[in-house]
Amino acid sequence: MSLLSRTWHFALLLLVVGHMFTASAQIPRFRSPVSYPVPGASMAVLADLNGDGILDIVTANGFVYNGSGVSVLLGKKNGAFQPATTIVAAGNPSWILVGDFNNDGKLDIAVGNEPNPNYPPPVGGPPVDSVSILLGKGDGTFSPSIDTQTLGALAMAAADFNGDGKLDLAITGVDGPIQILLGNGDGTFTVNTTSVSGVSGGFVTGDFNHDGKQDLLAGGFELLGNGDGTFTVGQALQVSGLQIVADFNGDGIPDQVGEFVFKNTIIGELAFGLPDGTWSPSIISDFNADGNLVAADFDGDSKMDLFGAGQAARGTLPSEGGLLLGNGDGTFTLAVTGFGFSIDGGAGVAFPAFSAVGDLDRNGSTDVAMAVGTGVQVSLNTRGTPPLLAQLTTSATDVVGGATVTGTVSVGGPTPTGGARVSLTSSSPSATFPSGKTVLIPAGLQTATFTISTTAVTAATTVTITGSYNSFKQSAHFTIVPPFSLSSVSISPSSLIGLYGGGPATGTVTLSGPASDATVVNLSSSLPAVVSVPATVSVKAGSKTAIFTLTAFNVSADTSAVVSATLQGTTRTATVAVRKETPTVTITKAEYTVSKSNLLVEATSSDRVTTLQVFNSVTGQLVGSIPLVNVGKFSGQLTVAGPFTSVAVQSSVGGVAVGSVKQK
Repeated sequence: MSLLSRTWHFALLLLVVGHMFTASAQIPRFRSPVSYPVPGASMAVLADLNGDGILDIVTANGFVYNGSGVSVLLGKKNGAFQPATTIVAAGNPSWILVGDFNNDGKLDIAVGNEPNPNYPPPVGGPPVDSVSILLGKGDGTFSPSIDTQTLGALAMAAADFNGDGKLDLAITGVDGPIQILLGNGDGTFTVNTTSVSGVSGGFVTGDFNHDGKQDLLAGGFELLGNGDGTFTVGQALQVSGLQIVADFNGDGIPDQVGEFVFKNTIIGELAFGLPDGTWSPSIISDFNADGNLVAADFDGDSKMDLFGAGQAARGTLPSEGGLLLGNGDGTFTLAVTGFGFSIDGGAGVAFPAFSAVGDLDRNGSTDVAMAVGTGVQVSLNTRGTPPLLAQLTTSATDVVGGATVTGTVSVGGPTPTGGARVSLTSSSPSATFPSGKTVLIPAGLQTATFTISTTAVTAATTVTITGSYNSFKQSAHFTIVPPFSLSSVSISPSSLIGLYGGGPATGTVTLSGPASDATVVNLSSSLPAVVSVPATVSVKAGSKTAIFTLTAFNVSADTSAVVSATLQGTTRTATVAVRKETPTVTITKAEYTVSKSNLLVEATSSDRVTTLQVFNSVTGQLVGSIPLVNVGKFSGQLTVAGPFTSVAVQSSVGGVAVGSVKQK
């Protein structure tokens, strides 16, 4: 697989996914994403650029249809960020990373200036086949770029490859050779173009054979460092399409996760690292993500988890991405379905989200920032110490004034010593808190309930209940409705032909005002054998009406039936007239062959229909239909379990004939 597809189409499958958690039954693991505009954001990196102990965001704005250059978003407390500042105004870089390239203790930014070759070439900016170093001043600002010419600059990685204490770069372009840029300690480099040739791909760095020298995983091979900035090609990787290296089975040795495409199917792989520096392939699963994959301990259990951007299931399409919690043995359980999304860049180009992880709000839990083309989405993990307010719900959506509503507040993890005291506010004086305007979630727990009292209103009133804890808020809404009663029940049409198969009509119950939750109207018929109605009909909360279906059956004479509706002791009625079917059908032959369970029916009718329905007139069961074979003539053979002695033949417009069946 080429670097291009590996870099720009991170669709991943991961191993052994367990049962999916039902979102509505779980406390959310992430707060709703907060979006920060950054036109063209294609990659995000987290680092503390100004030394205040808070992570900042650096973006490469390589999504050429919307923006350009490099931007910085300085972090504020509680995981919020200042608006983006552009520090490089031109170019459409594909890759960025952060490190101290001049050994002054301040973080710098390295920029791979080669654009995605699927996009039009950028206008202006640094040379596209170069690396730019932006030396940091320690306050979130940067000096003008220092550019180094390369053979390509689409993806890169940083490490000290020659052991001189200075940060070096490994870099490559589209299907080009890997170049090693040896750092001079001042933001400039000595370019080594011969260290590794004929191998291309994205990079992962680390000491994989435990000899104290930095190695590379790239282009399907393990490249073993010689300690002088050169490499020896080692074994082929056990994982193709390598994405990430981390310890997933808790043995202290890095493992590999990646993907490849086989017969148009994305196949996920994992290989466990062994003590001798080799790898042991593991099992494959069916989890995929739209974008890169990141590894971190999201739930605080000291086991490595996985996250990939994506979206929840849509129609017949399955969900993509999400959070997989590691079980500590290299298997995972899906905890959150995907969020984040792909941007349609026009001209047939789809751009995947790029995820970065870190503790953005400094509460000890791992959060997610995603570059999504139009900007950066920040999703805070609701776990941590203290945990974040994750959810506020109410037990009702519509209630009659005077009713009591139960509210529930939830945080993302067990509360610390002393618990979590959540402040409550209501948007309306018609909804108050009889037990006070705070609710305590006891220490070690995640939820607590509180009571909301309501008062009578003359018009429907929407109420917003808001909870606040540690500067974070969550809200829920319900509506207080005035008292209501049953106004009427009506039937349409009020006169219909009773058929053997049942003549349908629609009933409507109407209330005097909007319904509250769980409003159920009881129904009954004075003649159930003539007119059948359901036992109840539910009125949707906030609505004034509900409909139900009734059925009128065959009668020997015109008959009237009364349909009754009852709510809160009030009964309203409607009368429906059921008419006898007309004798516009004549049965000319009805024979039943017992040995073959075959019923032959022939009939004539003046009704302008194309088929006639055939019923067992004793049981009322539909047997089938016979087609029109000539003008006014119908004939057909039906397979019917016996005995069969009497038949009713009717048209859809109400004509009917009943007769005996000759046995053969």
